[in-house]
Amino acid sequence: MKIRTAIVAALIAGAGLSVLPAMAQTAPATRASLSAEEYARRQAQGELFEIAISQLVLDKSEDQGVRAFAEQMVTAHSASLEKLRTASGTMAALLPTALDSTQQTALFRLENISGMKFNMEYMQMQADGHKAALDLNRRYASGGTDPALRQYASDSVPMIQDHLNMAQKVRVAPPITPGPKL
Repeated sequence: MKIRTAIVAALIAGAGLSVLPAMAQTAPATRASLSAEEYARRQAQGELFEIAISQLVLDKSEDQGVRAFAEQMVTAHSASLEKLRTASGTMAALLPTALDSTQQTALFRLENISGMKFNMEYMQMQADGHKAALDLNRRYASGGTDPALRQYASDSVPMIQDHLNMAQKVRVAPPITPGPKL
């Protein structure tokens, strides 16, 4: 079993669990302010999913542009998850450590497609998820109740915007097939 697959399996095997760092945040959010606990949970759930699906891309995709993007997502969201745990203080022990059932379903669905369709689906999930994450973090940064989490959300907005911009620029290329021998 590849190391990345083992990491994804470990994330999934962890406790009972929500989709994209992005997808945990795709549920329609009300404009009412989120509690610190709800914000931290949703953000952590999203970070876990981001890492898991990007690890899957590193195992499956041969598209160099998509792979490069996924590598950046694993690195950035792993660091962001650690920052969230620190900012969460005593709530850190309550943060999810594994994917929820919705995220597991999305991950399994992505595992069962391949090629260009796989790459396109991943990149669409990235764009959609980062849009939702941007909204969540902007909302909490402007109206959150916990100062440390509000600062974390505020600091996260530029990174999320950068990831969204990058996701929208990645072009999925068809696989290169060898031509006839001359």
